[in-house]
Amino acid sequence: MIHGPLYLTPTDLPVTPEETLGRQIRTWRQEEGLPEVENPGIVLLGLPEDRYYGRGNLALSPMAIRWQLYHLADLRHNTTFLDAGDLTPGETLQATYDRLSTIIRTFSSAGWTILILGGGSDLVAGQYLALEEKQSRAQMVFVNNHLELPPASSGDSADWNHFLYGNHSGLLHYTHIGHQAHYTSFKKIDLLRNKHYDLIRLSEARSGIEETEPFFRDADAAGISMNALRYADAPASLQPSPNGFSGEEACQLSFYAGLSDRIKSFGIYDLDEGTPPGITTRQAAQIAWYFLEGVSSRLKEDPARNSGNIKKYIVPMDGKHSELVFYKCMLSDRWWMEIAHARASRGKNKTLIACSLSDYEKACRQEIPDRWWKWAQVIP
Repeated sequence: MIHGPLYLTPTDLPVTPEETLGRQIRTWRQEEGLPEVENPGIVLLGLPEDRYYGRGNLALSPMAIRWQLYHLADLRHNTTFLDAGDLTPGETLQATYDRLSTIIRTFSSAGWTILILGGGSDLVAGQYLALEEKQSRAQMVFVNNHLELPPASSGDSADWNHFLYGNHSGLLHYTHIGHQAHYTSFKKIDLLRNKHYDLIRLSEARSGIEETEPFFRDADAAGISMNALRYADAPASLQPSPNGFSGEEACQLSFYAGLSDRIKSFGIYDLDEGTPPGITTRQAAQIAWYFLEGVSSRLKEDPARNSGNIKKYIVPMDGKHSELVFYKCMLSDRWWMEIAHARASRGKNKTLIACSLSDYEKACRQEIPDRWWKWAQVIP
């Protein structure tokens, strides 16, 4: 049920040929109420907000991405796609973040996943605010070449930086993928690592892109800045850089995000191209398409419940840790590992954390995986 206005403005959507994604997406308006469908799908939302950076082209990006996205190929899976139009910015940036948070909570509580077409990457603050009311603490993943946002051109406080570096109980874990050392203060790295957050450098991520998948699988929200891509693939990002992810790698990351059963919002930010659309807009649309494909391919795996397709592996360990327990889904070949709680909470004495085959292989060599160590310190 929808309580109060969502501040959405309908947009004129392109009419596309047969066998294109545009033919699978229908316009949604608030007065219709939330559709009652057996398997809620994906809601597209534009965010024409540019005040944080003071760059007008950011406000043009949602419609530009839409146009390119609608003309890409249709998807095979039977998924419901809605386009809710554009969010009307609030009087202040904080009001915009609050409006975005309300929309995400409204749709996600009914089982829908939100694809956000930004706008600047400061809007990730709205994604975070939507998670603050979760009973269990939230996890987020963000892909960018910088660890933090630059100061706001409007003079407003850097809200996402405030959430990231402050002491906020609502954020259990944060993973940053793709930061580049020459843009990154070692003091900020130390601060985030002291929080046991995962910081995956560009070189590390590119050397094994499949190792990033578990981070998305456990996340509740994720986003990608076009700044994370190299100039050759995204020349009209907000802050172009000669180094970065390739377009193919960015699409792989967005597919992983879509495939995650937990992620309820995913944002694409920092496209500064304007009109007419060029290669960077097309790249952003393809990133969006692979996220949609990922959502359409979700398997709804839960090794704690769906035991039929899950195989359990117990690895005896020398020393203090007598054994490590792993689970593998035989349908997707995805892995989880078990972390015991230092003290039982609400009758729960273990947590399953997404991991990869390489973590299991490390355990078989009598090496405690880094992922296990990190989570053993985070989980009480």
